[in-house]
Amino acid sequence: MSLLDLKWNDIQPELQKLVRDINTSRPFSFSRDDILKSLLLADGAETRFDRLVADRKQVETLAQQLPVHIPAIRRAWELLGCILLDNCKIYSERFFRGGHNAFLPFVLFLSQHEHLSNDDRRKIVIGVYLSIMSGIFSGAEARMGAFAKNKIANASSFPLQELVALVKREYGIKSLDDLLRRHLDLILNIAHGGITLDKNPDELQRDHIFPKSQLEKTGYGHDKVKHYANFHFLRAVDNLNKLDKPPDEWFRKPGSNVPSYSEKDLEERLLTWEDLEPGQFDNMIERRGKRIRRKAEQFFSLPEDQFNTLFAEKQDKPVPAIG
Repeated sequence: MSLLDLKWNDIQPELQKLVRDINTSRPFSFSRDDILKSLLLADGAETRFDRLVADRKQVETLAQQLPVHIPAIRRAWELLGCILLDNCKIYSERFFRGGHNAFLPFVLFLSQHEHLSNDDRRKIVIGVYLSIMSGIFSGAEARMGAFAKNKIANASSFPLQELVALVKREYGIKSLDDLLRRHLDLILNIAHGGITLDKNPDELQRDHIFPKSQLEKTGYGHDKVKHYANFHFLRAVDNLNKLDKPPDEWFRKPGSNVPSYSEKDLEERLLTWEDLEPGQFDNMIERRGKRIRRKAEQFFSLPEDQFNTLFAEKQDKPVPAIG
């Protein structure tokens, strides 16, 4: 930043103002470094700061070139914020496991497309969840930069298929179900249709619907016990009262002077009273797992079978358009 400041005297206040503008009235904490990296991508430059400072002349040249990208980058971050809230239904930083690097390719694309088509918006929603849930760009800035420069820059439409291929190659993800197993917080956000409980999702805890200890005693393995369909969000104070109580008991009496869960409370969690009855664990996993995947279909505007087709060995057809 000091090197940039030699030629761009207002860089600090200008970037800080941009940060304030894009975070205002939104539950996100995008930073000065996030903005700077997106400007560097817009200029086709390296985003790894340790690499940049090795060439002082290059940094001084960038200081003269980067300001021209500010209007487009500002608009891109603001539009991304709208998409995260309105389309992705993400209302908290807690869901951005691995930081903000995952968003930089999307910001680059949005900076180059002032008028976003519905199809590209849908692809970006899928891509955001794919990137965060897989962790494809978390701690992998070189991979992120290469994807942005080679696949995003100058793309006429968002290259979702190329992102899918990268995620599949790196992590072996081949289906919607595979993807959902990788990020419990985000899959529960999908299940809740965008978590708004107490308007404070940062304080919520993940909880086993059927208690882990009881399931393990009856011989269930780790994969089944930890299946995403066996989790929901609840308040920390409620979690303290639960312990190992069977769900049919706890949901009806979650604590002293605490009302029973209502039909509406269960519906928000994609549960029914039948799911919580003794001996219903396997059936609950199957039924609620399907309900969660149906909710994901609504988020992505894409049926599960077509989502899975994105990961087929040979993709000869374009990404299905919104029907």
